[in-house]
Amino acid sequence: MKTLLSIFCFLCISMSPRPEVTGNDYFHELTKELKPIVDYPAKISQLQQQELGKYKKSGDEQYLISSKYVELFLYRNNTNKQIPLVYELLKLNNNRYEYISMTSYYNVSIQLEKTSPELAMHFIDEAIIFNKTLTALHYSGHLYHMKGRLYYNSKSYTSALYYFNKALKSFRPEDYLYTASMHNNFGLTYAKLNNIGKALQETQKGIDILESKNNLTKEESDFLMDMKGSLGFYYYQLKDYTSAENLLTGEFEYCKNKKELFPQLIIASERLYDLYAVTGQKAEQRQIVDYLLHTEPFLTDTYHKIMVNEIVQKYYSANNDIQRLKEVSGKLVMLNHEFDDENSENIQKTSDLLNKNVIKSINERYDYEIKIHQKKQFLTLLMCCLIVITIALIALNIWTTKKSEKKDAEKQREILEAKKESLKKTSSFKMKRSKTCIRILI
Repeated sequence: MKTLLSIFCFLCISMSPRPEVTGNDYFHELTKELKPIVDYPAKISQLQQQELGKYKKSGDEQYLISSKYVELFLYRNNTNKQIPLVYELLKLNNNRYEYISMTSYYNVSIQLEKTSPELAMHFIDEAIIFNKTLTALHYSGHLYHMKGRLYYNSKSYTSALYYFNKALKSFRPEDYLYTASMHNNFGLTYAKLNNIGKALQETQKGIDILESKNNLTKEESDFLMDMKGSLGFYYYQLKDYTSAENLLTGEFEYCKNKKELFPQLIIASERLYDLYAVTGQKAEQRQIVDYLLHTEPFLTDTYHKIMVNEIVQKYYSANNDIQRLKEVSGKLVMLNHEFDDENSENIQKTSDLLNKNVIKSINERYDYEIKIHQKKQFLTLLMCCLIVITIALIALNIWTTKKSEKKDAEKQREILEAKKESLKKTSSFKMKRSKTCIRILI
């Protein structure tokens, strides 16, 4: 399951050339273009520079986002690089393109699967929300697969089955690898529920799906053999040792001398060893142990070294080889301490990265809120000033109007007084004239 999730985190189905499209479709096509070069960092860097060049030429931030998105592919197996890049990409995108938000949250969920499963669940839920507008791009199945896996890891097997089933229903008939994977997941979950018969049936369905396809890719062939190994283990649990041996031997031979399949080889070796112990095939047990001892120096993962040495330890214990048993037991103590230290360091690094980005996000939000508060204060002050100025203008206008009215009234009064005085003079003149006329007449 982990391999398929990691692969899909960056890969899509088609390898066709990228047409001129924009928005979410642009990033979808870009992901397709990355598929054939995913294991070639130089080519990925070239594509990143190409996208960055488009941004510098056009100024369109879509290409700045796409250049950062491509950069994720350079560090797809490095959690310490991935998490800061994803946060930066999410901030740059700012929910503009649902595709980028969805794939970013999906990616960080995978990165945090082991160290912070609760956060991983939160991020996959965010990815599912953004995916609601992207149904035509067929991502739902992968997101539900991841959510089912998180439930599986937490031993919530009923919920795991529910989401694996939702994933299965979301895939298309031509998605052979993914539909087969869901049946394999059903098998793994039923095995945890001690329903081995049902586990065997579901795993066989997955095998039948891939075997019905012509010209399997290497990825599909590897996964087909992995399912056959799981089927062999279920036969072992049902005590059908002949069927179990045929399938487990086939897986062991397929994985031999393939460095990329060492993890799968170790699991097949342990199952075969246990089978040979039950059936009393001591020579075959010895062959398994010899091969593992030859392989161990090429292992780089501490956990894989522990698995190998635990098988060797069982062999020395069963054969009463006390001296070698002491040696391998002491080695296991050291490896387990080393493994614990690595886990603690990885958890601490992841925690520091998350805290750093959360604190950075909080600080940025705080700075933003301060700016908003300052703007609000400025606007409030400006409004107050405008109100004061408006009131002052109104008061000035009223005062000016009243003053003008007062002046007008004073002028009117003066005019009236003048008219009154003029009337008095006219009246006095008329009276004098009348008196004069009367005197003349007399």
